[in-house]
Amino acid sequence: MSINQIINKSRRGFNGFIFGLAALGTFPVMAQQFPTKPITIIVPYAPGGPTDTSARGLAEGMSKALGVPIIVNNRPSAGGLVAASFVTKAPKDGYTLLLSVGTIVSTNPHLYKELPYKVSDLTPISQYARWPYVISASPMLPANTVAELIAYAKTKPEGLAFGTVGLGTQSHIIAAWLAQRFDIKVELVPYKGVSQAVADLSSGRVDLLTDGVSTAVTNHKAGLTKIIASMGYDRFFMPDGVKTFAESGYPDLIANSDFGLMAPTGTPEPVIQVLYQAMAKALGSPELQQQMKQRGENPLLSASPEAYGTYIQEETVRWGKLIKSLSLQIDPL
Repeated sequence: MSINQIINKSRRGFNGFIFGLAALGTFPVMAQQFPTKPITIIVPYAPGGPTDTSARGLAEGMSKALGVPIIVNNRPSAGGLVAASFVTKAPKDGYTLLLSVGTIVSTNPHLYKELPYKVSDLTPISQYARWPYVISASPMLPANTVAELIAYAKTKPEGLAFGTVGLGTQSHIIAAWLAQRFDIKVELVPYKGVSQAVADLSSGRVDLLTDGVSTAVTNHKAGLTKIIASMGYDRFFMPDGVKTFAESGYPDLIANSDFGLMAPTGTPEPVIQVLYQAMAKALGSPELQQQMKQRGENPLLSASPEAYGTYIQEETVRWGKLIKSLSLQIDPL
């Protein structure tokens, strides 16, 4: 599939993205002199996980486009706070970038009374991938569809144990959102990582889990867990027979994990453009596209750095309204 086909298939403000040879043309002198040394992408999660793997694939593609090494530096912490703070304090020269996720730019500002960084101190380059959140269940749970899950949950006044991958994460918000939307009781069970959460889900120690599409589909096919529904716009990467929440009568239940690159605010615009164009070249590789799709990632490119910024603002407003309705708040750091 060509990169233009990928762009045409993307949603929510990314439809019809066009970039052509003109975007890959000449640059001002400053841009022509960049880069002259390795670039570092700061990843807010531990090595070996899906976000880390995604970042390394993009880094390899951009390295080929730019002709310099791109190093992935993992700085995991709750909510990506450490990684975001580090990048906002980095030199504004384009050599230190943030692998940005929705938690950092769209939900943390509404969850925390105080943050060690300001989103305004990060400038967008482009989104490059999206995957939908899914709701997985224990194989022992007597429900296979959204309707069956709701019906079963209403017979359990003590509530269902709902696993999340950490307090304040989007998985935590989604679990609280579903409980409110379905008018059911749940007990939120935070985990430090996906592995232990999946182990407890497969053994029946917890009933449900907000999960990323890649691990969810792998475990579903292995019979370790089962997917109730996808929170994506469509059935992208879903096993046969698994519907979206929208198809199940809940069109508002849309939640995706978005991935992009950001730089410290103040980074020269010509440098931002060089990085954007390198992302475009990387995403134009059929090999990278195939790798991403095999991991359950939907490749896409923002129409421009400004378009990515607009999308971030829209998502920030959307998640902010949801968090306020749920009365969620994380204690000051």
